[in-house]
Amino acid sequence: MDFTDFNFDKPFYTEKELLKRVPIKRSTFYAWQSEWISLGNDPKLMGKVLILNNPKSKRPIVYWNAKIFLEWLFKYKANQDVQYNHQQTEKNIAVAVIKGAKKYGNE
Repeated sequence: MDFTDFNFDKPFYTEKELLKRVPIKRSTFYAWQSEWISLGNDPKLMGKVLILNNPKSKRPIVYWNAKIFLEWLFKYKANQDVQYNHQQTEKNIAVAVIKGAKKYGNE
């Protein structure tokens, strides 16, 4: 799928902004992050960007690259091989999210 036709008005979004542009429930978003990390994967591959705004700061500012997130969603959720009912549900959600992001991302 070509994600260049999605019109995002800036390169990075806060989580709140991302979840408005990419219509997904916060609980699902966190569940997918947790699952991804538990499998030993880096959330940067999902589009998560951490920025330290101060060298003394221990907590980074978290942003999301919406295009990378949609690519991850398409590759790992919308196109997953389904073995269990919950995986089919995740796949259905991912497809709906991508369709919704296309609609809302181009406003």
